Amino acid sequence: MSKIAFEGHSIEPASYQDEDMPGHWFPSAEVMTPDGESKVVRLVPVRGVTKAQADAEAMNEAKHRITHNNL
Repeated sequence: MSKIAFEGHSIEPASYQDEDMPGHWFPSAEVMTPDGESKVVRLVPVRGVTKAQADAEAMNEAKHRITHNNL
């Protein structure tokens, strides 16, 4: 999954794994606001999913927060 534009914002997936929790992905996305401010959307770690699934979940949450003006 790559960077997308959404309602004037730029959203890039940034999910990652941590060696302290093997088998878990930490869903995360970086959001660039129209005024140039960088924000990070992070969700709780999830076990047994792929990076693509974690990225998709973080991207959906970022869109939800943008739509509801809650970054």
